[in-house]
Amino acid sequence: MKETMATKKNNLSAFLFGAALPLSAFILPAIAVPPQNPDRVREIVAMLPEEPGFPEARIGNRELWDFCRDRDVGASYHLKAAERAMEGPVVPPDDSLYEQVYAWNRASTKVSRRLACLTLGECLENKGRFLPKIIECLEVKSAQTTWMNPYHDRPKFGMFKGLYSTTDLEIAEQTQGVAVTLDQLRGRLPPDVVARAERALWKNCFSNYLAKAENPALGVNRWFFGDNNWNVACHGWCVAAALRAIPDRETRAKFIEAAERGYPYYLNGFSHDGYCLEGMDYWNFGFGMFMHLGWTVRAATGGRVDFFSHPMARTDFAYAYESQLRMGVAPRFGDGDASRPSAYLLVFGSRIWPEFSTSLGPKVGMRFAHMASIPYYGINFVGRKVMSSGRDCTLPIRSWFPDAQTLVCRPAAESSRSLSACIHGGHNGNPHNHNDIGQYIIAVGDSQMVEDPAGAVYTLDTFSSKRYDSPMLNSYSHAVPRIDGTLQSPGRKFAAKIMGHGFSDDRDWLELDLAGAYNLTNAAKLTKLVRRFEYARTDGRVTVEDSVAFSVPAAFETAVSTYGRIQPGSTPGTFAIVRTNGGNEVRLAFSVDAHGAKWHVKEEKIPNPKRTEPTRWAVVLDEPVKDAKVTLRYWVEAEQPIRQDASKSTAALAKDVFERYCREICGTVPKGATFAIDPMLDSTHDEYSVRFRGGEASFAGANGRALLYAVYDFLSRRCGCRWYWDGDFVPKAGRIDLSGPDIREKSRFEHRAIRYFAHRGLTRFQAEHWGLEDWKREIDWCVKNRINTFMLRIGQDDLFQKAFPDVCPYPDPSKPSPESKGLGGGYNDRSLFWPLEFRGELRKQVLAYAFERGLMAPEDFGTMSHWYSRTPHTFIDKMKPAFLPQQGGYYGHPTDRVWDIRERRWLDAYWKLTQAAIDNYGKSGLLHTIGIAERHCYTNRADNLRMKVDMLNLMVSNALSHYPESKILLAGWDFYNGWRPNEVQSLLATLDPRKVLLWDYEADAHDKTNFTEWGVVGKFPYTFGIFLTLAQGLDVRADYARIVSRQKLVKDDPMCRGYLFWPESSHTDQLAINYFVANCWNADRPDVDAIVDDLSRGRYGDQAAAFAKIWRQVIPVSTNCCDTWRDNCGRASLRLCWNPKTMEGLSFRSVSPDTLKTVPGIFRALAEIRWEGAFARRDAIDLARTAADRLLLSLMGEPKRNAPKVARLMRPFADLLALHTDYSLAESYDRLNAVKEIAYPDFDRTLWGNAVNGYCASHHYEAFAHVHLPWWDALAQTGAAPARPMPMRRLAEMRPTLPRTAENYRRTLLDLAAAAEEVFQ
Repeated sequence: MKETMATKKNNLSAFLFGAALPLSAFILPAIAVPPQNPDRVREIVAMLPEEPGFPEARIGNRELWDFCRDRDVGASYHLKAAERAMEGPVVPPDDSLYEQVYAWNRASTKVSRRLACLTLGECLENKGRFLPKIIECLEVKSAQTTWMNPYHDRPKFGMFKGLYSTTDLEIAEQTQGVAVTLDQLRGRLPPDVVARAERALWKNCFSNYLAKAENPALGVNRWFFGDNNWNVACHGWCVAAALRAIPDRETRAKFIEAAERGYPYYLNGFSHDGYCLEGMDYWNFGFGMFMHLGWTVRAATGGRVDFFSHPMARTDFAYAYESQLRMGVAPRFGDGDASRPSAYLLVFGSRIWPEFSTSLGPKVGMRFAHMASIPYYGINFVGRKVMSSGRDCTLPIRSWFPDAQTLVCRPAAESSRSLSACIHGGHNGNPHNHNDIGQYIIAVGDSQMVEDPAGAVYTLDTFSSKRYDSPMLNSYSHAVPRIDGTLQSPGRKFAAKIMGHGFSDDRDWLELDLAGAYNLTNAAKLTKLVRRFEYARTDGRVTVEDSVAFSVPAAFETAVSTYGRIQPGSTPGTFAIVRTNGGNEVRLAFSVDAHGAKWHVKEEKIPNPKRTEPTRWAVVLDEPVKDAKVTLRYWVEAEQPIRQDASKSTAALAKDVFERYCREICGTVPKGATFAIDPMLDSTHDEYSVRFRGGEASFAGANGRALLYAVYDFLSRRCGCRWYWDGDFVPKAGRIDLSGPDIREKSRFEHRAIRYFAHRGLTRFQAEHWGLEDWKREIDWCVKNRINTFMLRIGQDDLFQKAFPDVCPYPDPSKPSPESKGLGGGYNDRSLFWPLEFRGELRKQVLAYAFERGLMAPEDFGTMSHWYSRTPHTFIDKMKPAFLPQQGGYYGHPTDRVWDIRERRWLDAYWKLTQAAIDNYGKSGLLHTIGIAERHCYTNRADNLRMKVDMLNLMVSNALSHYPESKILLAGWDFYNGWRPNEVQSLLATLDPRKVLLWDYEADAHDKTNFTEWGVVGKFPYTFGIFLTLAQGLDVRADYARIVSRQKLVKDDPMCRGYLFWPESSHTDQLAINYFVANCWNADRPDVDAIVDDLSRGRYGDQAAAFAKIWRQVIPVSTNCCDTWRDNCGRASLRLCWNPKTMEGLSFRSVSPDTLKTVPGIFRALAEIRWEGAFARRDAIDLARTAADRLLLSLMGEPKRNAPKVARLMRPFADLLALHTDYSLAESYDRLNAVKEIAYPDFDRTLWGNAVNGYCASHHYEAFAHVHLPWWDALAQTGAAPARPMPMRRLAEMRPTLPRTAENYRRTLLDLAAAAEEVFQ
């Protein structure tokens, strides 16, 4: 039996089955079976080739395998898997452990998995590197006592003991695995090794298969004529192995003839209407194995034996479509976990039955599967276009399976409704049965809200008499009634009856008599139990009503089962189920009506070892009743946009974007463009496509943002548009062509993310300054560049006021912040420029705009006490929080101390801040924490580390208790900043990689430690991130040598789940930004020169070549400092001004002084640039100030000696900053005031302190003109350090006055060139 489909991805032999099910369970009782047909065997012999095997899939077919190696993105994955399989000796299973079952089977299957990986690796590489280990694996398999799974060796491990010979799933699969290796590596393996392996094939499988084929009455291989997935799985693997490894044609023909007799029993195991009683998961496996069998036989016989011609084959294939709630969303019943049909099977099935043709391609892993499927389907599908042609397959508004008593209801295709639902009756004797007669499932978009809890992890009890002791499998965890404390009973005789049904365009209903599902042995005779299920298509509502009657009063309850959270609604008796999907919150409202009876809710988690626990939410009547009725009504909350509605609005957005840019490009909009969400595309990786047919274009995305990506990518590729944070480049054209090769893209990464941080200073660089229009432009830029995650770390706004309204009033914005008192000003002065009420509303509007476009935004949780998010004094005074120990580190003031979360009340208090953010602004899908970063609870390192680990685990477990489906983003900052590599590794070993993603962003770190030392590559989910700069690095400074070298490590690592851009200041380095957006999709564009050229073509028009040359000169200069994250001449100068007594001890040396000799030439080249156009004007200043900064920085290492040169160079540098509004604090103040009038009269002094301090000081015009330049002039003239300067004037009095003309620009650049030349004289 199979445990989970998820374990089968990307590996030929990764099918792990382990159910303790006796073989007798896999046949129908006493069925008549046909004998072998010698005439049919002879017919098939004539169809088979003389030699066994599939030559086109062998290693010698280099056209095929070189294509796979060079063109398939999965090749590197499989080669790495092969390399891992090379590690260590091949250890055979220890026969003394056979009766311990798990340990023996794990060792046996491990050898088979290694063999598969190595074989695939050798076929791809063709260098013989893997052959020795392949031979070692074959020798171990050949020597094994048996290949059977001990779970299946019943009774009394007789196969192992030689008491009988039979074949189970494990033997069949391992037989194929060995045969595939022998066939694909034919001619490369030693003959004696091949001979021993062939004997093992006969001993383990071929002999007893043939015996059963020739004598069907034999007791072995009872699956031969069974009605479940064992039939086609075992036939498929055994036949495929025989066709590869048996030289004799007649013997091979007997295998095909036997399978031809056997497979119809599997197809007829479906209900007559085609419903798969084993559920979608087992359809994926079972029907997938039937297709494997059918394609293999087709290939071997040249298509003359066609199992797909059986009339039930098409009917059973249709189940995959007709059972879906909507395309790509299938209900889960029974043991199966799959919530969608395999897109891989849909594509290949549509090749057989074209009426199911669909443009919906495979969702996940298709390119990996191309190579892994070669032994299954042959080379016809490898490297070929997998999309089917023809019309799209549209699901009808309902599917009705009367034999299975299953009804599936959907909204109309043109409807904006997102609600779909299904219910099933039937009996409790199905394969992989749960006692769940009457279970219903309701989905909102592609999120199943009320659902079957699906399967539990298989154990020895699962397929024993104890099966229904598990609440996951009995009716307790299902959305069905509980009658007087009694659950449903197992077996075919416990069944529902159809009382009636009715279907119309507007409404579908089904009534089921459920009384037959219960075996009441007490005095309360059940006289009636009817469930009425009604789907109102137009209204978007589902009603489930249970009517019950007893002979004497008895207890009654009915349950809702979900993996979501259930919250109270706004009115009594109403509730909402809440889940997250792709970072978006999905809500399903429902009401309870007990028709006068008193009731209460019983809510509990159902134990589900090693898996997520579902919630059982039961309506329990307070008193025993003689008759009662309970009605549950479900609808989508109109005020809560959900995925499908959002997708519809996004389609409108996509259309608007397309039309707006088309008009800008050519004045008209081409006809024939359509925009839609395609749920079969890979939503996790934001897959999208653009298809061109007959002069029309179909834009499709897996989700709303992916649909927008499709439009912007089209505009970029076909029209030459480029997208920058400060504007677009949109070329003109006569027309827009809707033809040519299709576009299909899927990101390598789940997250392409960017951060906006909380420092203040200059509008361009500090996101806290931005108003709504600024944010809209920024969010649009994110979408244009396929960024899908952004994080607002710009302060907490009014979260304390929202979370603790009785404790924390809104502060007076006209007064200084009480929390900043006594902290020395600087960046710690968080006095308000806008009221918190306004900031809260702004945050809400910003996030709403982002969510409308499908962006994800993590919410912070944990110990959220930092310099930019201080605890209000009112909270401290009234709540008096206890604090964690603090024996060192950056913090220590009560407003930034971490509350002692070892006490539950303070852990809960922090969580209230997170919940307030989710409830008022954000969503719960992504939860971010930095732990207790930058804190030294203890000076003893071991104690401090233990505290951090314990607190982090406490915070993570608490977050997951609130939102078990959320993804935890664990920031890597503290690891970089203070941990040792072995300490990081020890922590990660304690975390669940299914729930926690290491959100790391210091891949360009030049000191301390980084992800390459933490043991995450290939082992633990993590992200790759460019930090670029701390708050003060406001110019060009990316270290591409370091970024590119480390990027190579993650490009093909499946554990790397994201590519981040995480600076403390925004918009600093235009080239670095372009590098990020070029690489965050697939990490496949490391060529910086190419990005320079593309940037220059997009931003500078006919000056592109001149700018590109200057960029190439500036890049090596830009990294010419000791600390590329922070060093700049403004900060260095301020430190000297403030610490004149120690200035000779400060070092600002250059890494490569010779590089700086190019600086004068850079200035002269920039002087020749036409200073026109917003892009050229901004970037010319950026390039010039970067070069000047590094030269000034190098001189400041010897301040007294170089003071004249510094003063000479600094004067035109100040003029350079005056030439653009980006660098003026006074003008930044004006922009803040224009968004919302500043109430605090002294905020200009606050802004000065926020920017001009020892951490943040950088290229601020007012500081250079009124602090640095006067200080250096005085030092140059007197030779003595002047007193510490601090201007007393207001910002408005220091604003730049130099006219921003091309003449002044050219004069300033030439003046800089002359001053720079004097440095080297």
